Amino acid sequence: MFRFLSRSAAPFTRVLLVESGSRSIADKVLASLYERHSSGTVDLLSYLDGAPASFRAEQGQVLRSFNYPSRAGRRELVRELRSRRYDVLAIICSGEPYLARYKFALAALVPAKVLVINENADYFWLNRGSFGILCKLVAARAGLAGEGSSRIVARIAAFPFILIFLLAFAARVHLMRQVRLLFHHPRGA
Repeated sequence: MFRFLSRSAAPFTRVLLVESGSRSIADKVLASLYERHSSGTVDLLSYLDGAPASFRAEQGQVLRSFNYPSRAGRRELVRELRSRRYDVLAIICSGEPYLARYKFALAALVPAKVLVINENADYFWLNRGSFGILCKLVAARAGLAGEGSSRIVARIAAFPFILIFLLAFAARVHLMRQVRLLFHHPRGA
């Protein structure tokens, strides 16, 4: 989340694209990056074998997440990515579970300006100026956008009060049972 407070765009000289979505999205994004910034280097961190059809091997390198299975391997990957000094960290956030932990960790650990890309290959910079867009994206991914979202929010807000009520009711019932047992002696003894 390097330069989160800055609204300026980063230069596209060294880009790391985290392929954390469908291959078709990565193809669209790569084609767009090469069209707009033809002289830059684009490295790809992928969870799949092979490279997208639009990837240019002469302008970048493909890193595979499965080549770093252990914790020590992932630390080595982060060290390597940090040493490459990327200007832009482009992360595909398409609502698919691929490389979920990687993309959040890399956004925090790699000193580069973060570019968030959705399933339509639309993108925005992760900065204070895009906070509203980010909130809408998070709400959509959490299922809090569209119809029924107000009911979900109301349920979440009501949960603590309902829990307290149920706990108080259970405590009252058990207390009344103990009082009855204490004051009511068995007859005939």
